[in-house]
Amino acid sequence: MYQKYFGRLSFALLVSGVGFAGSATAQSGIEIHGLIDNFVGKYQMSGSPSDMGMHSGGMSTSFFGIGGSEDLGGGLKARFLLNGYLRSNTGENGRFAGDPLYARDSWVGLFGSFGGVTLGRNLAPNFLPMIRSTPFGDSFGFAPIILHYHVPAKEWEASMYTTDTAWSNQISYATPTWNGLAANISYQLDSEDDGRRNWGGNVLYDNGPLGLSAFYENTGVSNPNPGLPAWRLQNKIKSWMLGGSYDFRFLKMYASYSQTREDNAGKRNDKTGNIGLGIPAGSGTIMANWAKTKRDAGADNRYRDTVSFGYDYYLSRRTDIYAVGMFDKITYHPAAYLFVVGMRHRF
Repeated sequence: MYQKYFGRLSFALLVSGVGFAGSATAQSGIEIHGLIDNFVGKYQMSGSPSDMGMHSGGMSTSFFGIGGSEDLGGGLKARFLLNGYLRSNTGENGRFAGDPLYARDSWVGLFGSFGGVTLGRNLAPNFLPMIRSTPFGDSFGFAPIILHYHVPAKEWEASMYTTDTAWSNQISYATPTWNGLAANISYQLDSEDDGRRNWGGNVLYDNGPLGLSAFYENTGVSNPNPGLPAWRLQNKIKSWMLGGSYDFRFLKMYASYSQTREDNAGKRNDKTGNIGLGIPAGSGTIMANWAKTKRDAGADNRYRDTVSFGYDYYLSRRTDIYAVGMFDKITYHPAAYLFVVGMRHRF
């Protein structure tokens, strides 16, 4: 099922019968793809200073990449994927300084009737269930549940943030889809060989208007995250989530509940509820989403509430423009407000 989503947001350019590094054949294909997303406006999270200007990666994180496949016969295919993030407003590589060149994907694998097995940097189990549970999809700029889990704010180091949305040095297996049901199992080796490992899996189900998903992760390896203190990288973090959506045609509803436990001295425990809806309107969608996290850290409990509203208008299948407003509040910090407009283009 992973391979279904790898090319979901991209427009493929397939080149057949042309040599690529001396390996392409008439049964091979090379895919060039990517996405550019820039926005402008007032961007702020609770406890952080206001930032008025242009940014990259609002509705989707900008990236570029290549992929390829070779038909080996008997229903077996070899595939590879190399995708790298970029800050398309400045032309810099990566989501942040120090991000690897191909931090989104960097793997090679075999696919057939048995499913698929890949080796390299691939999606972590949390990613697909999370983006399926919010009308904002894979937005690291505006989707409340993703902000709570993966984007640090003032004194709010998201527990799950040490694991990222992809794992390096990973062995992953994707099952075939049976009547709408598929699963993915992931195991990450630790290159430092100090006994820490990441492992987990997810389950995805689609049946007409109904979509369900779940994941579990047991993690302790950074992938990468240069801003975190060393003690956090040594903690074991256990996370799980149940999510779902239902499309009534005139509106689509989303919901999820998750828990994340970090085994440090305070035994920090996060509980996050998330609800949202998408309403078709003309050639676009009106989106509304709210997530609330309770952070239990012994005597110092904290809460975070984030509400996002937006309208995403499609000019074509590959190009859309959007406007988003957001409210964000963390205990002990003043509320913050966001309003931006942006454009996203897939190629």
